[in-house]
This record gives sequence, C-alpha cells and structure tokens, in this order.
Amino acid sequence: MNGIFSPDSKFMQLLNRIADIMILNIIYLITCIPLFTIGAATTALYSVCFKLGTEDEGSLLSGYFRAFRDNFKQATILWLILFVLGFNIVFYFFYFFNMQNALHYVCVPLVTLLLLFAMAASYTFPLLSQFQNTVPKTLRNAAIFCIAFLPRSFVIVVINLIPVIVFAVSPYHFLMASIFWFAFFFSLAALLNVKILRKIFSPYYDEESSDPE
Repeated sequence: MNGIFSPDSKFMQLLNRIADIMILNIIYLITCIPLFTIGAATTALYSVCFKLGTEDEGSLLSGYFRAFRDNFKQATILWLILFVLGFNIVFYFFYFFNMQNALHYVCVPLVTLLLLFAMAASYTFPLLSQFQNTVPKTLRNAAIFCIAFLPRSFVIVVINLIPVIVFAVSPYHFLMASIFWFAFFFSLAALLNVKILRKIFSPYYDEESSDPE
C-alpha cells in the first residue's frame, strides 16, 4: 500500500495529473469571465497543455498566467475578429433559415461556411500559443491548416463542440454533466486536441524560427 501512495508511484502521478487538469480548467473558466479575455485564456490554456508531459513542463499557474500576459494583445484582437465573423455567419444563417421563399436554401452553404469557420477558429489560438506571428498570418495559417488537414480539423471541432452536441440532444443530460464541464471539460478537450495538433505542427517547429510558412 505504501508503494501505491508513494509520490513517485504511477497511481499518485495519475492523481496529480487529474488535479492539474481540474485546476487548469477552473483557472481557464475564471479568466474567461470578462468575455473579452477568452482569446488570451484559450491561448494560455493551449500553451500549458502543449507543455504538459514534456521536459518543458513547469509550474502550471505561472506558466498559464505568463502565456496569458504575453499573448494578451494579439489573442484579444484575434478573439474579437473571430467573434464578429462568427456572429455574422450565425445571424445570417438564422435569418435565411426563417425565410419561407427560395432564399431559405441560402442557409445550406452557410452551414458549410460555419463549419469551416469553426475548424479554422479551432487552430487560431493553438497556433498563437506555439508560434510568434502577426495577426493576419495567424489567421491565414489557421485557414490553411483547416483545409490541409480537413479530417483532423473535423475531429477537433467535434471535440470542442461536445457540450453543444450534448445540449442539443438532451438538455437534461447536459445539466446532469454540469460538474464535468466546470471541472474538467475544457482542459481535457485541449489536451485531446494537442495530441492531434502536435503531429500537425511538428514539421514547423524549428530551433531558429517558430514561424510556420
């Protein structure tokens, strides 16, 4: 029994990792509360998740808030751009969806556009967390990765939209899982996405340049 509860045992390491995921999730949600900080918070979340389990892993709290601070300006600009674009796509989707004439079918290509937008947006903050780049280039690279790795992009979006999917299927089960969303989901989803993104980003990591072109 002493071996199981030893600080170096696999069991205790697993418990520590679960605690890290929960702490990271709670910090993320708290730093998202002002809403305009969602971009910086998401960038910080991915910055930490990319380091977890590697030799670069350090203090979770200091690493998170350092990334939050360092990327705040660019992340906020990117978040505002994505919010405006996403809001407009959703607005026009419901606008045409509620029409009773032929314009109703405009919502069909808008669904495709919304899906592509969601996939590109899913790359934006992970890219910012890993590569120093301008806002236009980050958006451009997100769009390129979205199309170039379409099947993986779709998987990432599905992971990110699990709460939305659960709510659409059963609001009751969504509410029953509330503790999971608040305690684990966002950091766990980011970790799952990182497993996919590491393979996508790996050819672009360079000791002399961190700019994917």
